[in-house]
Amino acid sequence: ISGSGLATRSVACRFGVGSTAVAGVAISATLVRCRSPPGSAGLVSVGVSVDGTSFSEGVDFEYVGQERVLSIVPSVIGESGVSTVTVFGENFVGTEQSSCRFGSMLARGSVVSSSVVRCNRPERWQVGTVSLEVSSNGADFSSDGMSVTFGNSIGLLHADPSLGPTSGGTRVTVVGTNLGLDGVRCRFGKTSVAAESINSTMVACTSPAARGEGIVALEVEAEEGAVGSEKGLSFEYVGAAFVRRLLPSTGQSGGGTGVAVYGEGFKAGAVCRFGMAGVSGGRLVSSSHVECVSPAMGAGSEVSVEVSNNGADFTKDGQRFVYGELPVVEGIWPTQASVH
Repeated sequence: ISGSGLATRSVACRFGVGSTAVAGVAISATLVRCRSPPGSAGLVSVGVSVDGTSFSEGVDFEYVGQERVLSIVPSVIGESGVSTVTVFGENFVGTEQSSCRFGSMLARGSVVSSSVVRCNRPERWQVGTVSLEVSSNGADFSSDGMSVTFGNSIGLLHADPSLGPTSGGTRVTVVGTNLGLDGVRCRFGKTSVAAESINSTMVACTSPAARGEGIVALEVEAEEGAVGSEKGLSFEYVGAAFVRRLLPSTGQSGGGTGVAVYGEGFKAGAVCRFGMAGVSGGRLVSSSHVECVSPAMGAGSEVSVEVSNNGADFTKDGQRFVYGELPVVEGIWPTQASVH
């Protein structure tokens, strides 16, 4: 608290009229430091006393809820690319003192809303994992222990497929640069899984199960501290698809039969697999209706028609499609009829 006439051994601060005063420390004749007592959210008037009886005219002080950090995006930061980190949480208040603390490194924070803060990347950092906490006043920081990892850059270009069922089990291939490192892992949101390093530009990993549908960040990290999420790769979890009915359920051996597939959970880009006959591109009509064209297959063959939203994970419902020969017309009798 700055003012004048504050050079005294006995100084006290009162946070709100009628509240119990707390002892302060006179730093100089113009500066006093006091520690705020517990209070309820809202504005109070802070006065200073040098005699323990009379208090100065008050200045405003605002009590706010404790900041909470719930999630951080991205949670891994490479050598270049990411200049800000987005923090999601609660009770953020925008002030000139809003700041972020990466371990012991302070950085400026910009409050977007009461639940979102953007933290500037600190100018100096070392490879490793540190906690990230947020403060609205530059003095009192959150204490939730959420962390970010600094490391050398892994370049990420794309992932295929980029969606899969919430049950997990989708084999995902991630393409990028500097991927031929020891201990490479993929991280789907907060869940880390082992990855297979195919070569210096490609790794493969299996998606873990998720609690529900939604999009999560897809990141890659290695034992050496190298991390990669700069391009903002993501993976979308979707509900399971089901095939309930085919119409028609028979078609010509030469292929080309339009088949309406009815079921649940179909997404844009869905494809149909006609058993050993192969995969056919689909046209999404709705989440319960996909149109596919049968590929060629020998007459008399009976196949299972399944649907995949990502070209990798197919349904297992066993709806059957039968291939038959085209009918051959050898003659017509009678060859004429009355118009009446």
